[in-house]
Amino acid sequence: MNKNKERDENGRFIKGHTSYWRKKRKEFVCHNCKKKFKPTRNNKYRRFCSINCCNKFYSKIPIKLKGVYKNCLTCKKKIYVKPCLKSRNSFCSKLCFNKWQKGKLMSDGKSCFKKGNIPFNKGKKWEEVYGEEKTNELKIKQSIKKKEEWKDLSFREKSMVSRSPKKLKKFREKAKKWREEHKEELNERLNKMRKLNTIKRRKWLK
Repeated sequence: MNKNKERDENGRFIKGHTSYWRKKRKEFVCHNCKKKFKPTRNNKYRRFCSINCCNKFYSKIPIKLKGVYKNCLTCKKKIYVKPCLKSRNSFCSKLCFNKWQKGKLMSDGKSCFKKGNIPFNKGKKWEEVYGEEKTNELKIKQSIKKKEEWKDLSFREKSMVSRSPKKLKKFREKAKKWREEHKEELNERLNKMRKLNTIKRRKWLK
């Protein structure tokens, strides 16, 4: 059919019209199933009729591994190491690495502390080690850091998770002591809040 016959007087396509591009689509042969097919979108060269055929074709080709197989230093399990990590990686997991690294340095592999060595500040207060002036400065810096850190919600969640049951007991004991010391102030605040609530309710009822 000519182009003039496929259109109306207004220039619209007639029902059952086949476009000019679809008529001239090329046929290709699939490399996997060897069936003839026509591409739906573009007229470019294609090797496969579908994604499944592409995956099946490339799965048959063997992969050449350029890495090396090693034995883990702790559990002695066989692991595959990439060529870029030959000199670095020699463990199967982080747990094995942490077990091997306990009490060792990264470079020498020797222990950090000698047996029987006691630190100079063990069992001493800050005032005995640094003096009164420096201890006050350190305490102020420590309090400022805590206030800034506790503003972040992510830090709060991590700190609450990392707290052991012993630390939680100490925290609760301190809270009880503080409540007992400031009992009168807390009762006054509660009474004020109750009075305000009663006044608001009366206004609302009126």
